[in-house]
Amino acid sequence: MGNTIKLNVMQEKPVEEDSTDENSWIFTEDKLLFHKDKIKEFQETGVTFPVAFDIDLTNLCGHRCPHCCGSRNISREDKGTNSTHQDFERLKRLLSEIKELGGRSVTYAGGGDPSLYPHFAEILRYTKSLGLDMGMYTNGHILKEECLDAMIDCCTWIRVSLDADSPEIYEIAHGMPGKVFFTVVNNIGRLIERKKVKQKNVTISTCFLIGPKTLKAAYGAAKLSRELGVDHIRIRPYFQMPGDDRTRLQIDETFKFLEKCKELETEGFKVSYPMHRVEWMDDKNRVRKYKKCYAVHFLTSITPDGNVYPCCNMKDRPVTSLGNIKEKSFKDVWYNENRKSISGKIDLRFCPNPCNYEKQVKFLWDIIESGKPVDEYCKEKGLTPPEQKGIHKNFL
Repeated sequence: MGNTIKLNVMQEKPVEEDSTDENSWIFTEDKLLFHKDKIKEFQETGVTFPVAFDIDLTNLCGHRCPHCCGSRNISREDKGTNSTHQDFERLKRLLSEIKELGGRSVTYAGGGDPSLYPHFAEILRYTKSLGLDMGMYTNGHILKEECLDAMIDCCTWIRVSLDADSPEIYEIAHGMPGKVFFTVVNNIGRLIERKKVKQKNVTISTCFLIGPKTLKAAYGAAKLSRELGVDHIRIRPYFQMPGDDRTRLQIDETFKFLEKCKELETEGFKVSYPMHRVEWMDDKNRVRKYKKCYAVHFLTSITPDGNVYPCCNMKDRPVTSLGNIKEKSFKDVWYNENRKSISGKIDLRFCPNPCNYEKQVKFLWDIIESGKPVDEYCKEKGLTPPEQKGIHKNFL
Protein backbone atom coordinates (compact mmCIF):
# COMPACT_ATOMS: atom_id res chain seq x y z
CA MET A 1 0.00 0.00 0.00
CA GLY A 2 1.44 3.37 -0.97
CA ASN A 3 1.50 6.51 1.14
CA THR A 4 -0.78 8.52 -1.15
CA ILE A 5 -4.20 9.12 0.36
CA LYS A 6 -6.92 9.79 -2.20
CA LEU A 7 -9.90 11.61 -0.78
CA ASN A 8 -13.23 12.85 -2.04
CA VAL A 9 -13.55 16.17 -0.29
CA MET A 10 -17.06 16.84 1.01
CA GLN A 11 -19.01 19.82 -0.21
CA GLU A 12 -19.16 22.19 2.74
CA LYS A 13 -22.58 23.35 3.85
CA PRO A 14 -22.96 26.23 6.26
CA VAL A 15 -24.45 25.32 9.62
CA GLU A 16 -27.17 27.64 10.88
CA GLU A 17 -26.32 29.16 14.25
CA ASP A 18 -29.47 27.74 15.81
CA SER A 19 -29.23 24.32 14.15
CA THR A 20 -29.20 21.23 16.36
CA ASP A 21 -25.87 19.49 16.75
CA GLU A 22 -27.16 15.93 16.86
CA ASN A 23 -23.77 14.46 17.66
CA SER A 24 -23.44 16.59 20.79
CA TRP A 25 -26.11 14.41 22.37
CA ILE A 26 -23.92 11.36 22.01
CA PHE A 27 -21.83 12.59 24.92
CA THR A 28 -24.52 13.91 27.27
CA GLU A 29 -25.60 12.69 30.68
CA ASP A 30 -29.22 13.21 29.59
CA LYS A 31 -29.16 9.70 28.15
CA LEU A 32 -29.68 8.43 31.69
CA LEU A 33 -33.26 9.69 31.40
CA PHE A 34 -33.90 6.78 29.04
CA HIS A 35 -33.10 4.49 31.96
CA LYS A 36 -35.28 5.90 34.70
CA ASP A 37 -36.47 2.35 35.40
CA LYS A 38 -32.92 1.48 36.45
CA ILE A 39 -32.59 4.61 38.60
CA LYS A 40 -35.94 3.90 40.22
CA GLU A 41 -34.94 0.31 40.96
CA PHE A 42 -31.68 1.47 42.54
CA GLN A 43 -33.47 4.06 44.67
CA GLU A 44 -35.89 1.45 45.94
CA THR A 45 -33.58 -1.53 46.43
CA GLY A 46 -29.98 -0.26 46.42
CA VAL A 47 -29.12 -2.36 43.38
CA THR A 48 -29.90 -2.52 39.68
CA PHE A 49 -28.46 -4.46 36.75
CA PRO A 50 -26.00 -2.43 34.62
CA VAL A 51 -27.17 -0.58 31.53
CA ALA A 52 -23.78 -0.61 29.83
CA PHE A 53 -20.87 -3.05 29.75
CA ASP A 54 -17.29 -2.20 28.80
CA ILE A 55 -15.61 -5.46 27.76
CA ASP A 56 -11.96 -5.94 26.83
CA LEU A 57 -11.75 -8.76 24.29
CA THR A 58 -7.97 -8.95 24.56
CA ASN A 59 -5.04 -7.18 26.18
CA LEU A 60 -2.99 -7.60 23.03
CA CYS A 61 -2.14 -4.40 21.18
CA GLY A 62 0.48 -3.80 18.52
CA HIS A 63 0.79 -0.09 19.28
CA ARG A 64 2.91 1.57 21.95
CA CYS A 65 1.13 4.82 22.74
CA PRO A 66 3.32 6.43 25.44
CA HIS A 67 0.43 7.71 27.56
CA CYS A 68 -1.99 4.82 27.08
CA CYS A 69 -3.56 3.60 30.33
CA GLY A 70 -2.65 0.07 29.24
CA SER A 71 0.94 0.83 28.25
CA ARG A 72 2.32 -1.15 31.19
CA ASN A 73 0.66 -4.31 29.92
CA ILE A 74 3.30 -6.97 29.32
CA SER A 75 1.62 -8.05 26.09
CA ARG A 76 2.83 -4.81 24.50
CA GLU A 77 6.44 -5.61 25.29
CA ASP A 78 6.61 -9.33 24.54
CA LYS A 79 4.74 -9.16 21.22
CA GLY A 80 1.81 -11.05 22.65
CA THR A 81 3.42 -14.19 24.07
CA ASN A 82 1.77 -13.48 27.42
CA SER A 83 -1.40 -11.96 26.01
CA THR A 84 -4.80 -12.78 27.40
CA HIS A 85 -8.01 -13.15 25.40
CA GLN A 86 -11.58 -13.59 26.55
CA ASP A 87 -12.48 -17.27 26.53
CA PHE A 88 -14.85 -17.47 23.57
CA GLU A 89 -17.44 -19.85 25.01
CA ARG A 90 -17.40 -18.11 28.38
CA LEU A 91 -17.85 -14.76 26.65
CA LYS A 92 -20.88 -16.02 24.74
CA ARG A 93 -22.41 -17.21 28.02
CA LEU A 94 -21.71 -13.81 29.54
CA LEU A 95 -23.37 -11.96 26.67
CA SER A 96 -26.43 -14.17 26.84
CA GLU A 97 -26.61 -13.51 30.58
CA ILE A 98 -26.29 -9.77 30.02
CA LYS A 99 -29.21 -9.81 27.60
CA GLU A 100 -31.35 -12.05 29.79
CA LEU A 101 -30.88 -9.93 32.91
CA GLY A 102 -31.54 -6.57 31.27
CA GLY A 103 -28.25 -5.19 30.03
CA ARG A 104 -28.62 -2.84 27.06
CA SER A 105 -25.25 -2.16 25.46
CA VAL A 106 -21.75 -3.55 25.13
CA THR A 107 -18.65 -1.55 24.21
CA TYR A 108 -15.64 -3.49 23.02
CA ALA A 109 -12.60 -1.50 24.01
CA GLY A 110 -9.22 -2.08 25.65
CA GLY A 111 -7.06 -3.22 27.19
CA GLY A 112 -5.72 -4.17 23.85
CA ASP A 113 -7.26 -3.57 20.45
CA PRO A 114 -10.55 -5.50 19.99
CA SER A 115 -9.77 -6.28 16.35
CA LEU A 116 -6.89 -8.55 17.46
CA TYR A 117 -9.27 -10.91 19.28
CA PRO A 118 -9.11 -14.29 17.49
CA HIS A 119 -12.94 -14.52 17.26
CA PHE A 120 -13.53 -10.82 16.59
CA ALA A 121 -15.98 -10.98 13.68
CA GLU A 122 -17.81 -13.93 15.19
CA ILE A 123 -18.34 -12.28 18.58
CA LEU A 124 -19.62 -9.09 16.93
CA ARG A 125 -22.23 -11.07 15.04
CA TYR A 126 -23.17 -13.07 18.14
CA THR A 127 -23.62 -9.86 20.17
CA LYS A 128 -25.80 -8.43 17.41
CA SER A 129 -27.90 -11.59 17.28
CA LEU A 130 -28.83 -11.10 20.94
CA GLY A 131 -30.23 -7.63 20.23
CA LEU A 132 -27.61 -5.77 22.27
CA ASP A 133 -26.44 -2.34 21.11
CA MET A 134 -22.74 -2.47 20.38
CA GLY A 135 -19.93 0.04 19.97
CA MET A 136 -16.18 -0.31 19.67
CA TYR A 137 -12.88 1.52 19.78
CA THR A 138 -9.97 0.50 17.58
CA ASN A 139 -6.63 1.88 16.47
CA GLY A 140 -7.72 0.91 12.96
CA HIS A 141 -4.40 -0.66 12.04
CA ILE A 142 -5.23 -4.29 11.24
CA LEU A 143 -8.74 -4.76 9.83
CA LYS A 144 -9.39 -7.89 7.80
CA GLU A 145 -12.22 -8.01 5.27
CA GLU A 146 -14.46 -10.17 7.45
CA CYS A 147 -13.82 -7.80 10.36
CA LEU A 148 -14.80 -4.76 8.30
CA ASP A 149 -18.05 -6.42 7.28
CA ALA A 150 -18.91 -7.45 10.83
CA MET A 151 -18.14 -3.98 12.18
CA ILE A 152 -20.40 -2.26 9.66
CA ASP A 153 -23.16 -4.88 9.94
CA CYS A 154 -23.28 -5.06 13.72
CA CYS A 155 -22.07 -1.88 15.42
CA THR A 156 -24.06 1.14 16.52
CA TRP A 157 -20.85 3.16 16.44
CA ILE A 158 -17.16 2.72 15.64
CA ARG A 159 -14.47 5.10 16.83
CA VAL A 160 -10.95 5.00 15.40
CA SER A 161 -8.06 6.45 17.40
CA LEU A 162 -6.47 8.72 14.82
CA ASP A 163 -4.57 11.11 17.11
CA ALA A 164 -2.51 12.64 14.31
CA ASP A 165 -2.59 14.54 11.05
CA SER A 166 0.75 13.28 9.73
CA PRO A 167 3.21 10.38 10.05
CA GLU A 168 5.43 12.51 12.27
CA ILE A 169 2.69 13.20 14.81
CA TYR A 170 1.53 9.59 14.60
CA GLU A 171 4.95 8.40 15.71
CA ILE A 172 4.69 10.67 18.75
CA ALA A 173 1.11 9.69 19.61
CA HIS A 174 1.18 5.96 18.89
CA GLY A 175 4.84 5.01 19.20
CA MET A 176 4.65 3.42 15.76
CA PRO A 177 6.45 3.97 12.44
CA GLY A 178 4.92 6.85 10.51
CA LYS A 179 3.88 4.58 7.64
CA VAL A 180 1.22 3.06 9.92
CA PHE A 181 -0.57 6.42 9.78
CA PHE A 182 -1.35 5.89 6.09
CA THR A 183 -2.60 2.37 6.73
CA VAL A 184 -4.99 3.63 9.41
CA VAL A 185 -6.27 6.48 7.26
CA ASN A 186 -6.91 4.14 4.37
CA ASN A 187 -8.69 1.71 6.69
CA ILE A 188 -10.99 4.51 7.83
CA GLY A 189 -11.75 5.10 4.17
CA ARG A 190 -12.53 1.41 3.73
CA LEU A 191 -14.98 1.58 6.65
CA ILE A 192 -16.70 4.61 5.16
CA GLU A 193 -16.96 2.96 1.74
CA ARG A 194 -18.31 -0.27 3.25
CA LYS A 195 -20.91 1.74 5.17
CA LYS A 196 -22.08 3.38 1.93
CA VAL A 197 -22.22 0.11 -0.01
CA LYS A 198 -24.15 -1.67 2.73
CA GLN A 199 -26.32 1.41 3.39
CA LYS A 200 -25.92 1.13 7.15
CA ASN A 201 -26.45 3.96 9.61
CA VAL A 202 -23.55 3.06 11.91
CA THR A 203 -21.81 6.16 13.28
CA ILE A 204 -18.14 6.24 12.29
CA SER A 205 -15.92 8.73 14.05
CA THR A 206 -12.33 9.47 14.86
CA CYS A 207 -10.80 10.59 18.12
CA PHE A 208 -7.78 12.68 18.94
CA LEU A 209 -6.00 12.81 22.30
CA ILE A 210 -4.31 16.16 22.70
CA GLY A 211 -1.09 16.71 24.62
CA PRO A 212 1.64 19.36 24.57
CA LYS A 213 3.34 17.77 21.55
CA THR A 214 0.22 17.11 19.50
CA LEU A 215 -2.24 19.92 20.19
CA LYS A 216 -1.51 21.89 17.04
CA ALA A 217 -2.18 18.83 14.88
CA ALA A 218 -5.81 18.67 16.04
CA TYR A 219 -6.98 21.02 13.27
CA GLY A 220 -5.31 18.95 10.56
CA ALA A 221 -6.79 15.75 11.99
CA ALA A 222 -10.26 17.29 12.07
CA LYS A 223 -9.91 18.45 8.47
CA LEU A 224 -8.67 15.02 7.38
CA SER A 225 -11.56 13.34 9.20
CA ARG A 226 -14.06 15.58 7.43
CA GLU A 227 -12.50 14.80 4.06
CA LEU A 228 -12.64 11.08 4.78
CA GLY A 229 -16.38 11.38 5.41
CA VAL A 230 -16.62 10.37 9.06
CA ASP A 231 -19.57 11.61 11.11
CA HIS A 232 -17.58 13.43 13.77
CA ILE A 233 -14.27 13.75 15.53
CA ARG A 234 -13.96 13.75 19.31
CA ILE A 235 -10.98 15.78 20.57
CA ARG A 236 -10.07 15.53 24.22
CA PRO A 237 -7.15 15.83 26.65
CA TYR A 238 -5.54 12.83 28.24
CA PHE A 239 -6.96 11.88 31.61
CA GLN A 240 -5.13 13.61 34.41
CA MET A 241 -4.32 10.90 36.92
CA PRO A 242 -3.26 11.99 40.41
CA GLY A 243 0.40 13.02 40.43
CA ASP A 244 0.88 12.84 36.65
CA ASP A 245 1.06 16.17 34.81
CA ARG A 246 3.03 15.06 31.72
CA THR A 247 0.10 15.77 29.43
CA ARG A 248 -1.19 18.99 30.99
CA LEU A 249 -2.10 21.80 28.59
CA GLN A 250 -2.45 25.55 28.80
CA ILE A 251 -6.19 26.20 28.92
CA ASP A 252 -6.55 29.36 26.85
CA GLU A 253 -4.35 28.06 24.04
CA THR A 254 -6.22 24.75 24.03
CA PHE A 255 -9.64 26.36 23.73
CA LYS A 256 -8.34 28.56 20.93
CA PHE A 257 -7.33 25.52 18.89
CA LEU A 258 -10.53 23.64 19.69
CA GLU A 259 -12.68 26.53 18.55
CA LYS A 260 -10.63 26.71 15.36
CA CYS A 261 -11.40 23.04 14.81
CA LYS A 262 -15.12 23.73 15.30
CA GLU A 263 -14.97 26.04 12.25
CA LEU A 264 -14.57 22.91 10.13
CA GLU A 265 -18.07 21.66 10.95
CA THR A 266 -20.55 21.07 8.16
CA GLU A 267 -24.06 19.70 8.08
CA GLY A 268 -22.65 16.17 7.90
CA PHE A 269 -19.54 16.53 10.05
CA LYS A 270 -19.26 17.63 13.67
CA VAL A 271 -16.41 18.43 16.04
CA SER A 272 -16.88 17.85 19.76
CA TYR A 273 -14.74 18.12 22.85
CA PRO A 274 -15.39 17.79 26.61
CA MET A 275 -15.15 21.36 27.86
CA HIS A 276 -14.93 20.31 31.51
CA ARG A 277 -11.87 18.16 30.87
CA VAL A 278 -10.07 21.11 29.33
CA GLU A 279 -11.12 23.52 32.07
CA TRP A 280 -9.95 21.12 34.75
CA MET A 281 -6.40 21.35 33.48
CA ASP A 282 -6.32 24.25 35.95
CA ASP A 283 -6.13 22.85 39.49
CA LYS A 284 -8.50 25.45 40.89
CA ASN A 285 -11.22 24.11 38.61
CA ARG A 286 -10.78 20.53 39.82
CA VAL A 287 -13.60 20.55 42.33
CA ARG A 288 -15.82 17.49 42.36
CA LYS A 289 -19.44 18.46 42.96
CA TYR A 290 -20.29 15.05 44.36
CA LYS A 291 -18.96 12.90 47.17
CA LYS A 292 -19.87 9.45 45.92
CA CYS A 293 -19.91 7.64 42.58
CA TYR A 294 -23.28 6.05 41.83
CA ALA A 295 -22.41 5.47 38.17
CA VAL A 296 -20.63 2.21 39.08
CA HIS A 297 -24.06 0.68 39.76
CA PHE A 298 -25.16 1.39 36.19
CA LEU A 299 -22.08 0.29 34.24
CA THR A 300 -19.17 -2.06 34.68
CA SER A 301 -15.93 -3.20 33.02
CA ILE A 302 -14.70 -6.75 32.37
CA THR A 303 -11.11 -7.61 31.49
CA PRO A 304 -9.85 -10.58 29.40
CA ASP A 305 -8.85 -12.54 32.50
CA GLY A 306 -12.48 -12.51 33.65
CA ASN A 307 -12.17 -9.88 36.38
CA VAL A 308 -15.12 -7.53 36.84
CA TYR A 309 -14.34 -3.92 37.80
CA PRO A 310 -16.55 -0.96 38.82
CA CYS A 311 -15.44 0.95 35.71
CA CYS A 312 -12.71 1.09 33.08
CA ASN A 313 -10.64 3.52 35.15
CA MET A 314 -10.02 0.90 37.85
CA LYS A 315 -8.75 -1.97 35.71
CA ASP A 316 -5.14 -1.45 36.87
CA ARG A 317 -6.17 -1.69 40.54
CA PRO A 318 -6.73 -5.40 41.37
CA VAL A 319 -7.98 -4.49 44.84
CA THR A 320 -11.12 -3.09 43.21
CA SER A 321 -12.02 -6.33 41.41
CA LEU A 322 -15.62 -7.23 42.17
CA GLY A 323 -15.13 -10.90 41.32
CA ASN A 324 -14.25 -13.13 38.39
CA ILE A 325 -16.55 -14.74 35.84
CA LYS A 326 -14.18 -17.69 35.55
CA GLU A 327 -15.31 -18.72 38.99
CA LYS A 328 -19.00 -17.80 38.97
CA SER A 329 -21.72 -16.33 36.79
CA PHE A 330 -21.85 -12.58 36.26
CA LYS A 331 -25.16 -12.52 38.10
CA ASP A 332 -23.50 -14.04 41.17
CA VAL A 333 -20.67 -11.51 40.97
CA TRP A 334 -22.99 -8.55 40.55
CA TYR A 335 -25.46 -9.34 43.30
CA ASN A 336 -22.77 -10.41 45.76
CA GLU A 337 -22.29 -8.39 48.95
CA ASN A 338 -18.59 -8.01 48.09
CA ARG A 339 -19.52 -6.13 44.90
CA LYS A 340 -21.92 -3.87 46.76
CA SER A 341 -19.32 -3.13 49.43
CA ILE A 342 -16.51 -2.27 47.00
CA SER A 343 -18.78 -0.16 44.76
CA GLY A 344 -20.05 1.76 47.77
CA LYS A 345 -16.59 2.60 49.10
CA ILE A 346 -14.72 3.89 46.05
CA ASP A 347 -12.05 6.40 47.02
CA LEU A 348 -12.43 9.23 44.51
CA ARG A 349 -8.89 10.43 45.22
CA PHE A 350 -7.58 7.61 43.03
CA CYS A 351 -9.89 8.34 40.11
CA PRO A 352 -9.06 10.53 37.09
CA ASN A 353 -10.05 14.10 37.80
CA PRO A 354 -12.26 14.65 35.92
CA CYS A 355 -13.21 11.14 34.89
CA ASN A 356 -14.78 10.20 31.57
CA TYR A 357 -18.12 9.68 33.34
CA GLU A 358 -17.92 13.00 35.20
CA LYS A 359 -21.27 14.37 34.04
CA GLN A 360 -23.07 11.07 34.54
CA VAL A 361 -21.71 10.75 38.08
CA LYS A 362 -22.83 14.28 38.95
CA PHE A 363 -26.24 13.68 37.33
CA LEU A 364 -26.86 10.52 39.37
CA TRP A 365 -25.54 12.15 42.56
CA ASP A 366 -28.03 14.99 42.22
CA ILE A 367 -30.98 12.67 41.63
CA ILE A 368 -30.21 10.03 44.24
CA GLU A 369 -29.05 12.41 46.96
CA SER A 370 -32.18 14.52 46.50
CA GLY A 371 -34.11 11.73 48.20
CA LYS A 372 -36.94 12.21 45.72
CA PRO A 373 -38.31 9.56 43.37
CA VAL A 374 -36.70 9.93 39.95
CA ASP A 375 -39.98 10.82 38.22
CA GLU A 376 -40.72 13.53 40.77
CA TYR A 377 -37.18 14.91 40.56
CA CYS A 378 -37.29 15.03 36.76
CA LYS A 379 -40.70 16.70 36.76
CA GLU A 380 -39.52 19.41 39.15
CA LYS A 381 -36.39 20.06 37.08
CA GLY A 382 -38.20 19.84 33.75
CA LEU A 383 -36.00 16.97 32.60
CA THR A 384 -37.15 14.88 29.65
CA PRO A 385 -35.22 12.45 27.42
CA PRO A 386 -33.71 14.22 24.40
CA GLU A 387 -35.15 12.97 21.14
CA GLN A 388 -32.34 13.87 18.75
CA LYS A 389 -31.24 11.19 16.33
CA GLY A 390 -27.83 9.65 16.86
CA ILE A 391 -28.12 9.79 20.62
CA HIS A 392 -26.85 6.23 21.23
CA LYS A 393 -29.08 6.14 24.28
CA ASN A 394 -27.90 2.80 25.66
CA PHE A 395 -24.27 3.91 25.89
CA LEU A 396 -23.51 5.86 29.04
